[in-house]
Amino acid sequence: TIIQGFTIRDCRTNYFDPIHGTVLPESGAGLRCSSSSPTIESCIFTENVNEGHYFDGGYYYDMPDPFRSGGGMAIMNGNASVNQCQFIANIAYDSGGGAFNLNSSSQYSNCVFKGCSSFNQGAALSFSQCNSVLSGTEFSTNGTQYVSGAVYGDMSDLYFENCIFSSNEGTGFTGSYFTFSDFVNCDFSRNEGCGIGN
Repeated sequence: TIIQGFTIRDCRTNYFDPIHGTVLPESGAGLRCSSSSPTIESCIFTENVNEGHYFDGGYYYDMPDPFRSGGGMAIMNGNASVNQCQFIANIAYDSGGGAFNLNSSSQYSNCVFKGCSSFNQGAALSFSQCNSVLSGTEFSTNGTQYVSGAVYGDMSDLYFENCIFSSNEGTGFTGSYFTFSDFVNCDFSRNEGCGIGN
């Protein structure tokens, strides 16, 4: 499947649970790919919101919650190729304001993540149990209340080449729980906190 040239804007995630009479969150407000491996090219994801809600101003736990993650996009149990896409001002109430990746080997090339936010971790991009390569991708002016203003990795193997981490609120990259990451020719500048945190 090829998804090319779309602008995906102002999407929200929530579904009504008729059994319990409550509204529950879902992952991937703009686009959700589950058990599939699409090619996504030259798309713009902007102002999409994953609307999972928190009590008493929020809570924090170490593992990303897939049901409150992925404001712009969620890739779950698949291997997407994401090229020349822009993720602008998307919000997730847990992880991956721009995009959330779970149990995948997604590749990101020449993308821009700008002005995305999350309550918990990985304001721009979050990985859990992934093996992914990111090249020529820019992360700027993203922010979170807890860890990782740009990219968060959990039990993942991540490779970054020619990427820019600039003016993110929080660390540029945070890895934890057996995350292994390589950075080749990447630039970290003006990030609040440290450039790389573990």
